[in-house]
Amino acid sequence: MQQRSHPRQPPGRALRTLIALAMACGAAVGCVDDEQGGPAGEVDDGFDRAGLLSALASDVVLTELKAAASKAETLAAAVKADCAATAPSPTSTARPAWRDAMVQWSRVEAMRIGPLADDSGRRDAVYAWPVTNACAVDQGVAALLADPSGFDISGQLTNRRGLDALEWLVFAPDTETKCPPQVPLDAYTALDEDGRRAARCEYATLAAADLQASIDALVLAMQPASEGGGGGVDDFANAGQEGSPFATRREALNHMSDALFHLEKVLKDTKLSRLGGFGENSCDAVSAPCPEDAETPWARIDLQLIGAQLAGFRALFVGTEATGFDDWLAHHGQQALSDEMLADLDAAIAANDALGGDLDGTLSLNYAGFVEVYDHTRAVGVNLKSQFLTTLGLDLPSSAAGDND
Repeated sequence: MQQRSHPRQPPGRALRTLIALAMACGAAVGCVDDEQGGPAGEVDDGFDRAGLLSALASDVVLTELKAAASKAETLAAAVKADCAATAPSPTSTARPAWRDAMVQWSRVEAMRIGPLADDSGRRDAVYAWPVTNACAVDQGVAALLADPSGFDISGQLTNRRGLDALEWLVFAPDTETKCPPQVPLDAYTALDEDGRRAARCEYATLAAADLQASIDALVLAMQPASEGGGGGVDDFANAGQEGSPFATRREALNHMSDALFHLEKVLKDTKLSRLGGFGENSCDAVSAPCPEDAETPWARIDLQLIGAQLAGFRALFVGTEATGFDDWLAHHGQQALSDEMLADLDAAIAANDALGGDLDGTLSLNYAGFVEVYDHTRAVGVNLKSQFLTTLGLDLPSSAAGDND
């Protein structure tokens, strides 16, 4: 999903905002100044919006990022240990560590706010999907072999770094390259089997350390300034006040709710649709599985990642015990809508769990179960882009405009 590079309103949103505010003011008791930071014209509905923003940014997103940093640290140690073995190969302990790190990152992928949503490339340094390219990774290995003393992996293209690059390095079935003949990899192909494994191991060790550093940088960017961080959490907690990039709390809430649309535009419309033949895919399959479009072509853990992204959406929607989007809906008398969305979401999670972990077996033997996951996810999205936004007076993100599904 295309993300805005800055939490300001794109062309067209400003007009929709004015219309929404005018409608809300007409229905509300009165439009008043938000004494905690909003300008005149914002509707004070009595809900603690500042508390919601602070809780979601700090207790949900930052917490999930810290968990991802911990998994990345474990992965880096596992790759280093595997590659220090007598017969170096980043497989034995690195594979389960990579799976754990990838599943946790998939939860974070459902929460693209602040530094995760900007255009600085910080997210892509961790996970560049969908531009994953095994040949590009082997080109990186060849570049390291050609200039070991001057090589800097942090200066490589994002499809040669991060979790997707490590997937190829850790799960590749052999040492053969996926590059076409016209791509020169002489420094790599000239090596024997042991030499190639050692070269990939050296590159994997650098890539895993780089991954850890990239996620640590995101954690630092989100941490409060009072803890020595970049203040990403503060930007949301202080929305509408001087120093925050968000001119109003409503703008910050729109940015936060836009992240929820990852479920609609990326998980449903891209990942589930391609795998299940519900939309365009590389197989030209219609209402039929297309395992060739797996997000993880070598590790084959797409079902686990689907479950993680559904769980990530749930965490951002529910927030904390004290406050979440579900509580905001209930505050507006829409407890039934909140319950319906959560029921469909939990049904999608349960249906996905019931499929087990075998992506290829599931798509061929239990396609109906995969369709069930898609249908429940779609139901959440239908309410998300209609009643959810209308009730809370929020805007449809530009990436979802014109989507009638």
